[in-house]
Amino acid sequence: MPEQRYTLKPTILTSKSGRNVSKLTGEAVVYIRVTTFQHGELPKSKYNRTRITVKPKDFDKKEGKVKRTDPKSSDKNYQIFIYRHDIEQEIKQVKDGTGSSTMNPHYLPQPSKTLLDYIDDYIRHRKSAKAPYGTLKEFKTLKTRLEKYQDFARRNLYINDVCTMRFSDDYHIFLTEQKSTKNPIELAYADGTIEKTYTILRTVLNFYYRRREEYGLKMSDIYQTPDWKKGTKSVNEPNPLSETELKTLIEHKFKTDSLNQHKDRFLFQCSTGCRFSDMFRITKPNIIDGCIEYFPQKTVHKKDNKVIVPLNKLSSGILKKYRYDMNKLKISNQKYNAGLVEMVTVMNKKHTKLFKQSFTSHNGRDTFITVAINSDVDVPSLLKMVGQSSWAIMQRYYKVDRARIIEKMKKVKVFDV
Repeated sequence: MPEQRYTLKPTILTSKSGRNVSKLTGEAVVYIRVTTFQHGELPKSKYNRTRITVKPKDFDKKEGKVKRTDPKSSDKNYQIFIYRHDIEQEIKQVKDGTGSSTMNPHYLPQPSKTLLDYIDDYIRHRKSAKAPYGTLKEFKTLKTRLEKYQDFARRNLYINDVCTMRFSDDYHIFLTEQKSTKNPIELAYADGTIEKTYTILRTVLNFYYRRREEYGLKMSDIYQTPDWKKGTKSVNEPNPLSETELKTLIEHKFKTDSLNQHKDRFLFQCSTGCRFSDMFRITKPNIIDGCIEYFPQKTVHKKDNKVIVPLNKLSSGILKKYRYDMNKLKISNQKYNAGLVEMVTVMNKKHTKLFKQSFTSHNGRDTFITVAINSDVDVPSLLKMVGQSSWAIMQRYYKVDRARIIEKMKKVKVFDV
């Protein structure tokens, strides 16, 4: 069979109507068009996006070069040369059987399964291992973001693609430059979200890298290097209710049953430290010797993760009101958070904007932890009550100021001689 032939030519994808031309800069993206010719078949082309942009009037489509009328023509033509050279080398490696193209054009030998297929398999694996819903949701979100990138790049992703620095750089640009559909002014993804996306993707890649021989995968370990991962891990500051806000909320009676139920849900979190995912699982069998005992869903895979939190008047009263079955208050997280916003709005009308922020389901837990710390509950006990094993996570709740230091040292009497 005659060998496949390839031609490479830089080009831009524009039309008289201005399609694919930026309204802000008037520039279009330069692509490297790779066309394959196979005996007995029609030619097939693949357009590989570069980071080079040029005004259509400054680009010679026939020659595939930037004209001298562009002030940066020399630099841009050199970049085009580099892109062409890289693609030629990749095609040569695939033809020689010494490697695989990071761009995986549709006319080159490809794996039968895409990266998204492997992510689906991984999600099924984690689901069979009874991973929490929140964990599964993170991997599904990753898949959605990669699907958007595939649409943007106009090509399928394969598992060996994402192990490269080129993918890491290009995907990072995509995540930082794609505009939000809700608010075009804001970037779609914050730096912390980008870091988490790369972390979750690395988790998937680690799973298959350890099993690469079983799956017959040729994976590079470049993705394990520090430079491959982008973004910066965000630290969410806790937002607890102040003592005044908490007392005001406890004493307030709403006019509607729905708002009073939102209040009960929130105060139960404030008085127990329960996560939203665990709150509605609390029933009478969970009440043992004056304590609430349960295994949190988020850390179900960890050993010795039983939560033990003593009942108090507030939590006991709420449990008694609903006959020790918090499932009677079950609601979606979205509706709950919307209800909390409404609850604070109503409160501020009566109490002249006492509540400085709208609360979410996280802030009830923040309040419990903060109250416990201010009441001198020791760290090991507090970790057990909220189902945490990491001191690093708990550390963000500790606010050490001058007054607190002086107050604590007053309790030390050994130096009073």
